[in-house]
Amino acid sequence: VKALAGHVDWFGVANLNEAREIAPHAGDVPVFLLNAMVPAEHAAIAREGFIPIVSSFEEAAAFAAAGAGGKVCAHLAIDTGMGRLGVWEVDALRTAQRIAALPGIEITGIASHLPVADEDAPFTREQLARFHALVEKTRTAGLRNAIAHIENSAGVIAFPGFAETLVRPGLALYGESPLPEFQPRLRRAECDVGDSNDFALAVDHRVHGNRLAVFLARALGLAEIEAAGELADADDVDAVGNALGLERRGVRSEEHTS
Repeated sequence: VKALAGHVDWFGVANLNEAREIAPHAGDVPVFLLNAMVPAEHAAIAREGFIPIVSSFEEAAAFAAAGAGGKVCAHLAIDTGMGRLGVWEVDALRTAQRIAALPGIEITGIASHLPVADEDAPFTREQLARFHALVEKTRTAGLRNAIAHIENSAGVIAFPGFAETLVRPGLALYGESPLPEFQPRLRRAECDVGDSNDFALAVDHRVHGNRLAVFLARALGLAEIEAAGELADADDVDAVGNALGLERRGVRSEEHTS
C-alpha cells in the first residue's frame, strides 16, 4: 500500500478492519469502504475519517449522528441493476435530497455497480445511461460536487466512454481481462512504482473525450491496453487501488472492488 499511495487517488476496501490495516501506509489517500457497515462500526468510521457508502436516508442519518458534531463524508449507493446494495433508482433523487438536508453528513460521491458488463452489453449500456442521468439530476438538485463511479474492470475496458470521475478496476489489477477478447491486448508495463519492483503503473489509452482510466497492477500482469487515441490528462479520471490488490488470496478481486 505504501508503494502505491503516491500513484492512486483512492483506496477501496471491503470492511473496517481492512481500512485500519492500510490506513497507516496510505498517507493522505482517502480510504473508501465499498460495502455496508454494521451500526456498531459507524462511530469508529466517522472518528477515523474513512468514507462509507450509504444506501438509505436512515443509514445516512445514523452516520450523521455518529459524527459527534463533525461532518462525515459519504457516498450514496444507487441500485441500477445489481440488486445487492443501494437505494432503488426510482427513490434515489428524493433520498439524495433528504440526505443533503441532514446536518453532520455530506454526500461527496454517487456510486452504482455493473453486474453484467462482461456478459450483456445492451443491458449495461442502458444501465450506464440511466446511472449518468441520475447523477446529473442529483447534481442539479444540490450535490454539485459529488464524484460518480460505477465502472468495474469490464466496464472500463468495454465502455470507456461512460467513465465518470472515478473507476473501480478489480480483475484488471492483475493483468486479467474479464472480457477474453481483450486479453491479447494486455502487455507488461516497463515502469516501477516507488522503490518496489513488484508493481507497475498501467494506463488505458482508449480515451473518450477527456477520460482516462488508470490502473495499478502487478508487474507480471497488466500494463497498457493498446488502442488508438491521444493520451488524456491522468487527473481526469481517478483510479481506486484495492487494498486486497496487494495479495490475490485466491479470490476474484472484482468482488472486493465493486
